Amino acid sequence: MLDPQRSSLGQWIAHIHRLIAATFGDFLRGWCQKHAKDYTLTPPQWGLLTHLNLADGLPIGVIGQRLAVDAPTVTDVVGRMERNGLVTRVHDNVDRRVVHVYLTEEGRMVLASLAGEVDSFFARLTSAIAPEDLQALKRVMVILHDTLGTVASERAEP
Repeated sequence: MLDPQRSSLGQWIAHIHRLIAATFGDFLRGWCQKHAKDYTLTPPQWGLLTHLNLADGLPIGVIGQRLAVDAPTVTDVVGRMERNGLVTRVHDNVDRRVVHVYLTEEGRMVLASLAGEVDSFFARLTSAIAPEDLQALKRVMVILHDTLGTVASERAEP
Protein backbone atom coordinates (compact mmCIF):
# COMPACT_ATOMS: atom_id res chain seq x y z
CA MET A 1 0.00 0.00 0.00
CA LEU A 2 1.26 3.45 -0.84
CA ASP A 3 1.66 6.06 1.87
CA PRO A 4 -1.18 8.56 1.29
CA GLN A 5 0.92 11.41 2.70
CA ARG A 6 4.14 10.75 0.79
CA SER A 7 3.03 9.27 -2.51
CA SER A 8 2.50 11.46 -5.55
CA LEU A 9 -0.66 11.56 -7.60
CA GLY A 10 1.22 9.80 -10.40
CA GLN A 11 2.19 6.96 -8.08
CA TRP A 12 -1.40 6.57 -6.95
CA ILE A 13 -2.77 6.58 -10.51
CA ALA A 14 -0.20 3.98 -11.63
CA HIS A 15 -0.82 1.82 -8.55
CA ILE A 16 -4.60 1.89 -8.88
CA HIS A 17 -4.34 1.23 -12.63
CA ARG A 18 -2.26 -1.90 -11.97
CA LEU A 19 -4.68 -3.13 -9.29
CA ILE A 20 -7.74 -2.55 -11.46
CA ALA A 21 -6.09 -4.21 -14.48
CA ALA A 22 -5.12 -7.26 -12.42
CA THR A 23 -8.54 -7.58 -10.79
CA PHE A 24 -10.36 -7.02 -14.09
CA GLY A 25 -8.05 -9.57 -15.74
CA ASP A 26 -8.98 -12.12 -13.08
CA PHE A 27 -12.66 -11.32 -13.65
CA LEU A 28 -12.32 -11.81 -17.44
CA ARG A 29 -10.36 -15.04 -16.97
CA GLY A 30 -13.10 -16.36 -14.67
CA TRP A 31 -15.79 -15.42 -17.18
CA CYS A 32 -13.96 -17.29 -19.94
CA GLN A 33 -13.58 -20.37 -17.74
CA LYS A 34 -17.23 -20.22 -16.66
CA HIS A 35 -18.31 -20.07 -20.32
CA ALA A 36 -15.87 -22.83 -21.38
CA LYS A 37 -13.92 -20.59 -23.74
CA ASP A 38 -10.68 -22.04 -25.03
CA TYR A 39 -9.08 -18.61 -24.72
CA THR A 40 -8.63 -16.00 -22.02
CA LEU A 41 -9.83 -12.49 -22.71
CA THR A 42 -7.53 -9.77 -21.37
CA PRO A 43 -8.35 -6.16 -20.38
CA PRO A 44 -6.67 -4.77 -23.55
CA GLN A 45 -8.69 -7.20 -25.66
CA TRP A 46 -11.91 -6.15 -23.92
CA GLY A 47 -11.03 -2.51 -24.62
CA LEU A 48 -10.49 -3.31 -28.29
CA LEU A 49 -13.81 -5.18 -28.50
CA THR A 50 -15.68 -2.22 -27.02
CA HIS A 51 -14.00 0.22 -29.44
CA LEU A 52 -14.90 -1.99 -32.41
CA ASN A 53 -18.45 -2.25 -31.12
CA LEU A 54 -18.71 1.53 -31.49
CA ALA A 55 -16.93 1.68 -34.87
CA ASP A 56 -16.34 -1.69 -36.52
CA GLY A 57 -13.64 -1.81 -39.16
CA LEU A 58 -11.23 0.65 -37.59
CA PRO A 59 -7.70 0.69 -39.01
CA ILE A 60 -4.99 -0.57 -36.66
CA GLY A 61 -3.37 2.90 -36.57
CA VAL A 62 -6.63 4.53 -35.45
CA ILE A 63 -7.12 1.87 -32.78
CA GLY A 64 -3.64 2.62 -31.49
CA GLN A 65 -4.40 6.34 -31.31
CA ARG A 66 -7.68 5.78 -29.50
CA LEU A 67 -6.15 3.35 -27.01
CA ALA A 68 -2.91 5.38 -26.66
CA VAL A 69 -0.68 2.45 -27.64
CA ASP A 70 1.66 1.97 -30.56
CA ALA A 71 0.67 0.10 -33.74
CA PRO A 72 2.92 -2.94 -33.07
CA THR A 73 1.20 -3.45 -29.72
CA VAL A 74 -2.23 -3.23 -31.35
CA THR A 75 -1.08 -5.65 -34.07
CA ASP A 76 -0.02 -8.15 -31.39
CA VAL A 77 -3.32 -7.88 -29.49
CA VAL A 78 -5.33 -8.13 -32.74
CA GLY A 79 -3.30 -11.18 -33.77
CA ARG A 80 -4.15 -13.02 -30.55
CA MET A 81 -7.79 -12.00 -30.87
CA GLU A 82 -7.88 -13.18 -34.48
CA ARG A 83 -6.44 -16.57 -33.48
CA ASN A 84 -9.21 -16.78 -30.87
CA GLY A 85 -11.89 -15.98 -33.45
CA LEU A 86 -12.92 -12.65 -31.93
CA VAL A 87 -11.87 -10.36 -34.79
CA THR A 88 -10.74 -10.55 -38.37
CA ARG A 89 -8.27 -8.37 -40.26
CA VAL A 90 -8.91 -7.08 -43.78
CA HIS A 91 -6.40 -5.15 -45.90
CA ASP A 92 -7.69 -1.92 -47.39
CA ASN A 93 -8.56 -2.17 -51.11
CA VAL A 94 -6.85 1.12 -51.96
CA ASP A 95 -3.82 1.03 -49.64
CA ARG A 96 -2.77 -2.53 -48.76
CA ARG A 97 -0.61 -1.22 -45.90
CA VAL A 98 -3.78 -0.22 -44.04
CA VAL A 99 -5.40 -3.06 -42.09
CA HIS A 100 -8.98 -2.79 -40.84
CA VAL A 101 -10.19 -4.84 -37.88
CA TYR A 102 -13.72 -6.23 -37.71
CA LEU A 103 -15.66 -8.09 -35.05
CA THR A 104 -16.56 -11.70 -35.79
CA GLU A 105 -19.76 -13.39 -34.65
CA GLU A 106 -17.82 -14.76 -31.66
CA GLY A 107 -16.63 -11.24 -30.82
CA ARG A 108 -20.18 -9.91 -31.01
CA MET A 109 -21.45 -12.76 -28.85
CA VAL A 110 -18.80 -12.11 -26.21
CA LEU A 111 -19.70 -8.42 -26.16
CA ALA A 112 -23.41 -9.13 -25.84
CA SER A 113 -22.92 -11.73 -23.13
CA LEU A 114 -20.22 -9.97 -21.12
CA ALA A 115 -21.14 -6.26 -21.28
CA GLY A 116 -23.69 -6.38 -18.45
CA GLU A 117 -21.33 -8.37 -16.25
CA VAL A 118 -18.53 -5.87 -16.90
CA ASP A 119 -20.88 -3.05 -15.94
CA SER A 120 -21.71 -4.91 -12.71
CA PHE A 121 -18.01 -5.49 -12.04
CA PHE A 122 -17.24 -1.77 -12.27
CA ALA A 123 -20.38 -0.84 -10.31
CA ARG A 124 -19.14 -3.13 -7.52
CA LEU A 125 -15.66 -1.63 -7.80
CA THR A 126 -17.02 1.88 -7.26
CA SER A 127 -19.85 0.99 -4.85
CA ALA A 128 -18.05 2.48 -1.83
CA ILE A 129 -17.68 5.86 -3.55
CA ALA A 130 -20.45 8.39 -3.00
CA PRO A 131 -22.13 9.34 -6.30
CA GLU A 132 -21.03 12.97 -6.02
CA ASP A 133 -17.44 11.87 -5.37
CA LEU A 134 -17.55 9.54 -8.36
CA GLN A 135 -18.78 12.41 -10.55
CA ALA A 136 -16.01 14.64 -9.18
CA LEU A 137 -13.44 11.93 -9.90
CA LYS A 138 -14.68 11.63 -13.48
CA ARG A 139 -14.44 15.42 -13.90
CA VAL A 140 -10.86 15.36 -12.60
CA MET A 141 -9.99 12.52 -14.99
CA VAL A 142 -11.35 14.54 -17.92
CA ILE A 143 -9.28 17.54 -16.82
CA LEU A 144 -6.15 15.37 -16.54
CA HIS A 145 -6.87 13.88 -19.97
CA ASP A 146 -7.27 17.29 -21.57
CA THR A 147 -4.21 18.66 -19.81
CA LEU A 148 -2.12 15.71 -21.00
CA GLY A 149 -3.12 16.56 -24.55
CA THR A 150 -1.98 20.15 -24.07
CA VAL A 151 1.31 19.14 -22.42
CA ALA A 152 1.99 16.59 -25.17
CA SER A 153 1.41 19.15 -27.93
CA GLU A 154 3.64 21.69 -26.16
CA ARG A 155 6.44 19.12 -25.94
CA ALA A 156 6.10 18.38 -29.65
CA GLU A 157 6.64 22.03 -30.63
CA PRO A 158 10.20 22.90 -31.70
